[in-house]
Amino acid sequence: ETSWEMVGRRLGIEKDAFAYMHTSFLKFSQVFEHEDVEPVISYYQKYRKNACVLGCNIGWTPFFMAIAYGLTTEAFDHNLFLVQSAKRTYYTEVTGRAMDTQLKFYVNDDPSMIRMSKTHLLYIDHLPWQLEMRARVYIRATCDLPVGAIVVDRGDFLGQDFFNQHFQVLASIQWTEDEKINVFRKHKECTLPPKMLYESVMQRLTQV
Repeated sequence: ETSWEMVGRRLGIEKDAFAYMHTSFLKFSQVFEHEDVEPVISYYQKYRKNACVLGCNIGWTPFFMAIAYGLTTEAFDHNLFLVQSAKRTYYTEVTGRAMDTQLKFYVNDDPSMIRMSKTHLLYIDHLPWQLEMRARVYIRATCDLPVGAIVVDRGDFLGQDFFNQHFQVLASIQWTEDEKINVFRKHKECTLPPKMLYESVMQRLTQV
């Protein structure tokens, strides 16, 4: 039984009906089952570490995290309709079928204001952000995330100053385009003054 089939079974959804998520989940699972990521995810599962998704859309990525990998997950998006759709799916398809699932959805217009001090896995899935917004999110992640936290980001924007482990996972599926997904791991606390940190992040963003 594959991981995505396991998710469908836990939700009580037939394979054919669940197949519309297949492509997204295969890409997602290639990141989480990468040899450098899987041991960390296993540790997070065992000790119930918190995950956070920025740009959750209709909830696929948070569902994958919470159901397939058992992570306590908070998910945010600025679009009220998308968050309502995710909540509706959660309450109709998940609640009562996967009772141990810890998952919450929120509407949020400014992700840089989200507290991340208890977040051990940050998944950034929102490419359309303007430069200033993305910079504020990265500053929040750099300051708040605990040492050892992982950031999964479709963009290669975080520098090496505080996130020394960086590699790309090639999400390759036969019937769609390959996609490079970046994984970073925080290795030390941020001690830079706010102005210097802002300038450093903005310089990185404008260079990439």
